[in-house]
Amino acid sequence: MLASGSADRTVILWDTSTWQRNGQPILCGSLIYCIRFSPTGQLGVATVEDIQIWDLDRRERLAQFKGHYDFNNAASLGLTWTPDGSHLISAGDDDDPVIRTWDTSTWKQAGDPWIGHDENDDINHIISNSEGTLLASASDDCTVRLWRFHTGTEVARFKHLHPVLCVAFSVDGRSIFSGGYDKKISQWEIPEDVLAVAQSDSLARAKNEVTTPNCDYIHAQVFSFQGCSGQRQCAFFNPTCDIYSDSRPGEAPAQCT
Repeated sequence: MLASGSADRTVILWDTSTWQRNGQPILCGSLIYCIRFSPTGQLGVATVEDIQIWDLDRRERLAQFKGHYDFNNAASLGLTWTPDGSHLISAGDDDDPVIRTWDTSTWKQAGDPWIGHDENDDINHIISNSEGTLLASASDDCTVRLWRFHTGTEVARFKHLHPVLCVAFSVDGRSIFSGGYDKKISQWEIPEDVLAVAQSDSLARAKNEVTTPNCDYIHAQVFSFQGCSGQRQCAFFNPTCDIYSDSRPGEAPAQCT
């Protein structure tokens, strides 16, 4: 199943065997910025006014909370789930440009916000790696930032010349791809010391041990794809390691292998 959210305030489900609409649209009541499936199949919806959680089998809203709207009436622009589904992570617009963590058992904020992106700039996209040890964020402040889940602290930073709209981890988890107003897809290599700490965090869950990385904060671009004529709004990998990029309305998506 594929789900899409829109400025028309609805979520539409699509049957991926026929690419036909599956049932009636789900009415969310507000302009939708982001939707993300949880590991258990629930759907998180980020809107201009709140965050909603839906059971798609029953088309029932399970939870609804203000999210970033509680802070300066900010919109929630991005969502991602931890792999175990215990937390939902959200990113705010320029009125609340921080990352917040929500306990999915209570839908209350867990811990302090992750602060680092520039004030007055939207955080357009966030995504977690497959192990749930690192989170990447893309912002209008022209940076992609890498965060350590265990501490909510920034461990690496990658600099664009223009605002960044999307970010994705490679399948092997060793690189980040990002795109935005510079009309290209850039690849960034995650520093080895950050990868080592992420691996340590993964193992330490059972041992209750953690270590701290010693990282430089600006890292080199590995390469960029130039075959994109418009602003890159979304980029992602499929399991065959091809990378796809989305585009602004009226442009064809690009495939770069």
